Amino acid sequence: MMGEAVRMELELGGSSFRARSLAPAVMALFSRALRTCSKVSVQIASTVDTPVKPLLWALQTRQVPVLWCSRYLCSSNAEAPPEEFDPVGRYREKPWEYLESEEYMSRYGTMPIFTGYRRNHKGLIPPQRPRKTCIRGAKISGNPCPACRDPKIIFHPKNVKLLQQFICLYSGQVYDPSITGLCAKRQKEVLKVIQEAKDYGLLTFTVPFMVFNPSDLPSDHIATRPLPMPPREHPWYSWYDPIEPSADELAKYRRMFRKYLKE
Repeated sequence: MMGEAVRMELELGGSSFRARSLAPAVMALFSRALRTCSKVSVQIASTVDTPVKPLLWALQTRQVPVLWCSRYLCSSNAEAPPEEFDPVGRYREKPWEYLESEEYMSRYGTMPIFTGYRRNHKGLIPPQRPRKTCIRGAKISGNPCPACRDPKIIFHPKNVKLLQQFICLYSGQVYDPSITGLCAKRQKEVLKVIQEAKDYGLLTFTVPFMVFNPSDLPSDHIATRPLPMPPREHPWYSWYDPIEPSADELAKYRRMFRKYLKE
């Protein structure tokens, strides 16, 4: 019955119409009929233009998706379905732009991202160790850490402003997770990215100045005491002395390499 309905709709335009001029409503009915019917009606194939007949045969043998057929038969002016908006996608390649956006300023302002964060725990004493991770598969903990609760926070060596929030201004050391509230997984990521930024020269760091004092080194060690003069009669090590084989060993090797000796 569905095939008959489609045939009647197609016959309204005459036998000389083009398949690309079909209305979207007719094409929706056409694609629905192809999904429900196991075979395409011969009358439909006779009314469709010649270049589209191989496409109908491919649909009948289930070699071409029906969705692609409906897009091919519809007019070129048909609007494509809107793509899903990914709010994190625009910051994946350049995550440092998020720190300059209005969204970040309205949420964090000029304070670090871990300001005011408190981890939920039982009892009065907070846990001494950070949790291993906040996201396990598709399950997110009830109170994720400051880096896991905002998916737009991406640690990158070029994201210097974000990395500087986790470095002490006076000592240059990375803050402990007990201060920042990060989970163990994101804490390792921060340490790795900070070291990469230092290697690339994007983060400045100070090297402690050491004053060399010769009196601090022991003078009786073999590596620091002066070496004696080499002996003249024999070498320093016994294995440097000339070794003379015995007569039996010499005769043995003469028999083994008899063919190669030139005497």
